[in-house]
Amino acid sequence: MNEAAAHIRALAAAGELGEAGQCLAEQLATLTLTGPARLPWAALAEEIGALELANEQLRAAAREAPTDAAVAAELAVFQADLGPTRPVAGPSGSAGSEEGDFEAQRSPGLGAQIDASQPDLVPPTPADIARFLHLFSGREGVHARQWVDEAAPIASRRHGYGPQASPLTPRLIEAHLAGTTTLGVYPIRLDGTVTFFVLDLDLTRRALEAGAQHQATHHRHRGELSETALGIQAGLAELGLPTLLVDSGHKGRHLWGLLAAPQPADLLHRFGRLLLRHLAPSLPPALSLEFFPKQPRVEADGLGNLIKLPLGIHRLSGRRATLLDQRGRPFPDPWPVLEAAPRIEPAALLDVFARLRDEVGEGAAPAPPALGSAAPEILEDAPVRAILGGCIVLATLTEQARRTRRLSHDERVVLIHSLGHHAAGVRLIEALFRLCPEVPLRDIPQKPQRGHPISCARIRARVAHLTAQLPCHCAFPPQGADYPSPLLHTP
Repeated sequence: MNEAAAHIRALAAAGELGEAGQCLAEQLATLTLTGPARLPWAALAEEIGALELANEQLRAAAREAPTDAAVAAELAVFQADLGPTRPVAGPSGSAGSEEGDFEAQRSPGLGAQIDASQPDLVPPTPADIARFLHLFSGREGVHARQWVDEAAPIASRRHGYGPQASPLTPRLIEAHLAGTTTLGVYPIRLDGTVTFFVLDLDLTRRALEAGAQHQATHHRHRGELSETALGIQAGLAELGLPTLLVDSGHKGRHLWGLLAAPQPADLLHRFGRLLLRHLAPSLPPALSLEFFPKQPRVEADGLGNLIKLPLGIHRLSGRRATLLDQRGRPFPDPWPVLEAAPRIEPAALLDVFARLRDEVGEGAAPAPPALGSAAPEILEDAPVRAILGGCIVLATLTEQARRTRRLSHDERVVLIHSLGHHAAGVRLIEALFRLCPEVPLRDIPQKPQRGHPISCARIRARVAHLTAQLPCHCAFPPQGADYPSPLLHTP
């Protein structure tokens, strides 16, 4: 899939959405897919805005694998996000012509009148626009533009987003805020980092349909939405994660967590998975919750999922995505709020991550031993001191864990099968692993390792990114020359 997908994404990034959809349809016509195998192609179709193709692939997958939970979940999310489907004229199986028909009917215009009951947005100053651009920018060189299918009847209008191969600019932000266009961003930047996370709380499709039939049900569900969003915001604040609460303008609320410094997307993605598990028990049945970034990484030519920018007007509902206060009411003037918006420090995020891992990841766990700037007692144990003093690789890994609170799988393996051969080393490994919230608690060794320790050669194979930068070339006595290992540094 990689080569074909790369070509299709390149067409979409260049703004050739119709050609990208046609190319995808032609590629699908050459493949024999069934059930879950259709999901990556459906995701690609949705990514480039080829929504009819995505719908076709997801529905076919559901027919072929009716009991597959992943297929059912993807189809449910797709339908909830995009609303009722519209029949498309054309011969059965002619996906290319269907996509062409759909593309021809797209419009970036409003699918409804602007809601006059909402207060007008206070005009932004140039400084406000620059700040907005800085706070909410994502992937460089591209943004998303919302469209709505105005040719269809109001009750069955489709809407979605198409990638635009141009960067966000102050002029585009000004148009978004003025309501002449509605924009979204792709959170993951080219270097694999993000500067914010978003919790997307929505009414489910079933709740929307029930509310459309009964006004009392509609009001009850909207009340649950507002109350739950405020509760989540308050709960996150208690954890040390302040967020901005935004009415999405359609069927939900967005909670934006602004980061004080860019963080790796894979770190935020793993954090988000635990946060969703933490929040799930308190979520009413009428609501669904998603976390952005939805992917740990994207390919160089990929984009990932987008999130709509705040303060714009939803093209289908005509409602502005307003910034809400702690009582769920729109701020009369959002600009001072954005100017004073708190940022989440990396240490605070990692502290909450570790707490969630211990609480909902693998059961409660005692607090980790202190490993502050001063060398803890555990580092003064003779075997540990000898190994770290002799092996610059293990010393570097230890310092990295204390400083960045991140360890990869291979880095953990190296520590376990070297330091883990001594009781004091096991205690140090436990302290380091507990500091790093991405490390599953099950990875903490329960007792010293048996058998042969990891060799220097295997260490270099596992952590070449470190050893290539370090003087990893220790001289050992003759009796250790046949199997060099960091444990030879012990007395």
